[in-house]
Amino acid sequence: MSNAALTLLRSRHRFGPPGARERVRALLPALPDGVKITGSNGKGSTSHLTAMGLAALGRRTGLFISPHFLEPRERIAIMGADGSPVPIPDDEFARVIADAAQSLPEGAQFEVLTLAAARWFASQALDAVVWEAGIGGLHDTTAGIPASVSVLTHVALEHTALLGNTLEAIAADKAQLATPGSTLILGPIPECAEVAARAATGAAHVHRVSGPVACGLRGSHQGWNAACADAAIRRLGGLDADGASPEADMRLRGAFARARVPGRFERVWVAPSVGVEAELWIDAAHNVSGLEVALATARDTFGSRPVVLLIGVSADRDVEAMVRIIEALGTALVVTTAHHKGAPAERLAAAATRLRPQCARDPAEALNLAASIAQRCGGLVFATGGLFLAAEVAAAASGKSPRELQWF
Repeated sequence: MSNAALTLLRSRHRFGPPGARERVRALLPALPDGVKITGSNGKGSTSHLTAMGLAALGRRTGLFISPHFLEPRERIAIMGADGSPVPIPDDEFARVIADAAQSLPEGAQFEVLTLAAARWFASQALDAVVWEAGIGGLHDTTAGIPASVSVLTHVALEHTALLGNTLEAIAADKAQLATPGSTLILGPIPECAEVAARAATGAAHVHRVSGPVACGLRGSHQGWNAACADAAIRRLGGLDADGASPEADMRLRGAFARARVPGRFERVWVAPSVGVEAELWIDAAHNVSGLEVALATARDTFGSRPVVLLIGVSADRDVEAMVRIIEALGTALVVTTAHHKGAPAERLAAAATRLRPQCARDPAEALNLAASIAQRCGGLVFATGGLFLAAEVAAAASGKSPRELQWF
C-alpha cells in the first residue's frame, strides 16, 4: 500500500467546506452511466450485489465503496472474471490520489477519493460504475456524479448532527443523491421516510421494491438489498422486470447466489498459526438498527449453540443501546476497543446489564480471550459492533496485527 497516498489522504480534513459535490462535478471526466447507492444500512451489500449482477450480464463494471474493509485500494475496483472486485493496483492508486489532490488543493478526503476514482474509471473502458455514497446524499461528493439510477436502501437515525434528527430529514437528505431527472429506487423504508424522500428528490421516477430477492448473503435483510440491486440493474440495463431474457435472469440469480461481501455476517477462517481453535463469525453492523438485524440473523444461524460475544463499537455511536441489544444473544461477553475510532472497552462494559463482561485491550487479545471461553463452553465466537471491529478481528484471525490496517 502506497505510504505516499495514505499520508496525503490523512493530511486532508474528513469534511471540507460546503460545495463538495460542485467542486468534484466541475472536474469530472466523461464517465459511463451507473448506479449511486446510499442508506443507513445495506448500502455496502447493495453496492457489491449491483456490481456483481452487472458484471454477470457482461458489463465491465467499476465499483467505488466507502469505507474499505482490509485495504484502502478496495475503495476503487473493477469487477473481475470471477465476479469479485479487483482493487486498483498500488502504483495507480498512488498516482490518481496525487493527481486528484493536486486538482483539489482544499478538497477533503472523500472529495479526493471520488475524483481519483472517477479519473481512473474513465481510463478503463468501463460499461458501468457503481458508486457507494459516503454519508447521506445531498452534500456527498458522489451526488455530483451523473447516474441514471440511484438507490436508497434503508433509513435509520444515524449521523444526526449532519443529516437531521428525524427519519424524514435523513430520508430527504439521502434521496437528494439522485441525479435530477433520473430514477430513484427505494428499499423497504418507513412510510414517513418514503413521503419525505419522494418530496425531496430531483428524480423523475421513484420506484419502491415490492419484495425480497434470493441471494447467498445471510439474513432476511439481504433479500431486500438484493431486491434493490436487482431493480437497479434492470433499470440501468433496460431490462423489463417482467420480460427479461431467461439467460439474463439466470445470470443474475447465479451472481446473487454466489455473492460474498467482506464482513457481512460471514464465517471467518482462522489461520493455524493464530492458535485459536474456535468457530469465528463476524458482522459489520454499526448502529442500533443494524445490530437488531444481526441479532435476528444470529439466532436463525446459530440456533441454541452457546455464543461468546466479542463487541467493539465506534465512539460516535449509541454504545449503550447497541451493547444492550446484542448481549441478549450471548452466553459470555468480551468487550474491546478497535484501534480505529473505537469506544473505550470500559464504556462498553458499563453498558452491559445481562452479562458480566471481560475487557480486552485490543481485538487480537479479545479474540484469544473469547476463543478460550468458547472452547470451554463448546460454543462459537461472534464479533460485531462495527466494520472497523469486524475488520480488525478478521485481520487477527489471519495472523496479521490489527494495528497494521490502514485507516483515514
